[in-house]
Amino acid sequence: MLKSKLKDKIIIGTAQFGLNYGIANSKGKMKTNEIKKIIKYARTNNIKNIDTAHAYGDSEQRLGNVGIKNFNVIVKLPATNPTQPYDQWVKKSIHSSFKKLKINKADTVLVHNAKFLLNPKMGKKIYEELKKFKNKNIINNIGVSIYSISDLKNIIKKFSMDVVLISLNIFDQRILNKKIINTLKRKNIKIYTRSTFLQGLLLMSKNKIPTKFNKWKKKFDMWFRELENKKVSAYDACLDFVMKNKDVDKTLIGIDDFKQFKEIFEDKPKININYKKFNSNKINKLINPAKW
Repeated sequence: MLKSKLKDKIIIGTAQFGLNYGIANSKGKMKTNEIKKIIKYARTNNIKNIDTAHAYGDSEQRLGNVGIKNFNVIVKLPATNPTQPYDQWVKKSIHSSFKKLKINKADTVLVHNAKFLLNPKMGKKIYEELKKFKNKNIINNIGVSIYSISDLKNIIKKFSMDVVLISLNIFDQRILNKKIINTLKRKNIKIYTRSTFLQGLLLMSKNKIPTKFNKWKKKFDMWFRELENKKVSAYDACLDFVMKNKDVDKTLIGIDDFKQFKEIFEDKPKININYKKFNSNKINKLINPAKW
């Protein structure tokens, strides 16, 4: 059987189920047969966590057709601008996702765009409506998807959150700030991470990296040198980095196909890399795909 710690920590990411997603994705949108195999393997091996979103094309619909009963499902409110009345927008969005997914309960609902919560006109109304869903036990957790540390600090000051979803990878280590971690732990906020492979950029071979990243050539050269010296694959190193971190509760892994999904759970060599030297927290144009 698979290691239980890994099973509990992994969240199946489904952007590729409904979109041609990721800078390194050469396979395009996933075939239905591959989705079925992933869900079957997850079910057989008791891998319970799955994340999807309104913004991921027809991912919700396809998951609903395959069937995800008994999974801990994370859904997201739309990333497009909310319409008034905001409480009805929340209600309709959740019901629309539930209908497509063929579920009547979700583990977590995330606000996909943190700016909505910080908007004085809509933030409180969105949060209060989510609270109603939680009070009725229709959802277990209220969360937010975060793109900047300043947004994170402002939101946890204003609202009582259960979950924050934030990027963490070898180049983007912003969330590992001890002060931030301690604040989140003190408030009992679970830390879920995404962008483990920086949308696939960290998995690309040297000659495939787009020229727009040439200004950080030294950074990439150091990365490739390290992988070569330690005789480890980029995939295993990226996975090792997030899995080793005890402060992270769960990690969302994007998947291109069934073979890649199975690979997550295979026995890995012991990896000894000093990941701190790859910290690129101050290079926003590198670590934030929205700036690419």
